[in-house]
This record gives sequence, structure tokens and C-alpha cells, in this order.
Amino acid sequence: MLLANFERTLHRALIAVAVLALASGIGVWFGGFGRAATWIWGVGTAPVIPGLFLSMIRDVRAGRVGVDAVALVAMSTAILLGETLAGVVVAIMYSGGGVLEDFAVGRAERPWCFRHLHWVSKPRK
Repeated sequence: MLLANFERTLHRALIAVAVLALASGIGVWFGGFGRAATWIWGVGTAPVIPGLFLSMIRDVRAGRVGVDAVALVAMSTAILLGETLAGVVVAIMYSGGGVLEDFAVGRAERPWCFRHLHWVSKPRK
């Protein structure tokens, strides 16, 4: 339970960092500071890579193999080639998927309750 809460918090933090970096970089780029924007996007991508790598190791040990390797290669290569805007976009896509997965798991684990469905309890006229 503690590990699951940590992972949910980590996913939310990673997407927040990546989205903030994307928005900040775009603002700086429109201000005429393209080199600074490249650095900002790289800084927004960098923390997602170790999180993704650790997630991949955990999944492989559990016998699950996904497409996370493609995202890892894409982000790493984007940083190495200086295409940090592409890297931060992939970082947002990956971390956003993690947040969506956490939301879906939370909804699936919640007990069913029909009280909030008003049409179930009211007879038809």
C-alpha cells in the first residue's frame, strides 16, 4: 500500500515537472531565448527517465513487458541529440499515462455504490 501511494505521488510529480517545463520552455522560447528553452525542456525530461527505468525493471521482474522501453529510448535519445522539446513531450505522454493508470486502478478498487444514481431509486412515471 505504501509503495502504491509512493508511485501515485511520483507519477503526479513527474507529470507536473514535465508540464511545467514544457510551458516554461515555450514562454522562454517565445521571448527569444531558444537556448534557454532547450535547457528547460531537458531539465523537465531528465527526472522522468530514472522513474521510467525503475518502472521497467519492476515490470520485467514481474513478468510484464510493455512499450516503456520505446519511451525510454525516445527520451534518452532526444536529450542526447538536443531535441529536448520532443523529449519533454514524450515525458508528458509517459507520465500522463501513469497518472491515468493510477486513476483507473483507484476507480476499479473502489466499492460499487448505487446510492448516487438517482434514476435507480426513483420509479418511472
